[in-house]
Amino acid sequence: MATILVIEDDLLLLALISSALGQERHTIIETKGPLEAMEIIKLRKQEIDLILTDVAMTPISGLVLASRLAKQGINIPVLFMSGYHSIVGPITASLGNDALIEKPFTANGLRKAVRAFLERSEQNPSASPAERSIVRNDLRAKLPAPIRTLFRN
Repeated sequence: MATILVIEDDLLLLALISSALGQERHTIIETKGPLEAMEIIKLRKQEIDLILTDVAMTPISGLVLASRLAKQGINIPVLFMSGYHSIVGPITASLGNDALIEKPFTANGLRKAVRAFLERSEQNPSASPAERSIVRNDLRAKLPAPIRTLFRN
C-alpha cells in the first residue's frame, strides 16, 4: 500500500477522498492547500509515494506546485484532479508521466484511477524533474486567460 498526500481545498471532498483511499489501506496525509503541502513534503518526502492534488487552488495551483517540486528535484508522482478536463488535460500531459482524473468521480472510480496510476508509475518512472518542471510556453500562450492564471508563480 502507498502513502498518498491528498491536497484539496474543499474540505468535504478532502474527507471523501481520504475515506475512499483509506478503504484500500493506503496511508493518507491530508492537507487543504498547496503551501501547507510544500511544508509536509519537505518533512516527509521520503515516505510519500503519490501526490493527489486539485488543480485549481489558491494561492498557487496544483500545476505550479508540481512545477516547484520538480525544480527542487523532488520526483514524487503527481495525479491531478480537475473539473476542467478538456482544458487541463493537455497541460498535465505536457508535464510528463503525470495524469489527470476528471471531477466529478465516484469513490470506486477514484480508487481504480489511483491503483492504475501507482502501477503505471512503478513500471514507467516519471520524467526527470527538469523535464516535468516546464509547461511549454507555446501551449500556455494558447490557453484562455482564466486558465493561464493557474500557472502564476
